[in-house]
Amino acid sequence: MGRVNDPHDLTLRELKMELGGVREVMQSEFRAQRAIDAERAKASEERDRRYEERDKANKEALRAALASTDKMAEKTEEALKEYKQASNEWRSTVQDLVSRLQGKGAGAHQLWLVVGQLVGWGIVIWVALRPH
Repeated sequence: MGRVNDPHDLTLRELKMELGGVREVMQSEFRAQRAIDAERAKASEERDRRYEERDKANKEALRAALASTDKMAEKTEEALKEYKQASNEWRSTVQDLVSRLQGKGAGAHQLWLVVGQLVGWGIVIWVALRPH
């Protein structure tokens, strides 16, 4: 150890104090950077979790929409079958009426027009009143 009044000794002591202060500042900066990195990682994990939740919800909504579409297609197909069946029954009835009245002259043609209108209205009424 050198003498107390040695100028090199003071410089060394000052240098040690200065290095100690730099060391504390650097450690503080490293701690702050680690805290920032931890917050970024937490935010990234949270964002990823929200994206996964949103993706899952979108997939579930899409599955539900597709299932609903399939049900509606089945119902539409069934309603179309019923409509065609009723239409064919009315057409058959009208053809029977017309074939019976063909030999009766001009009145048969007018009857055909009236029956055709009734058939049209009957189908409309049937579609409107049938149970869904």
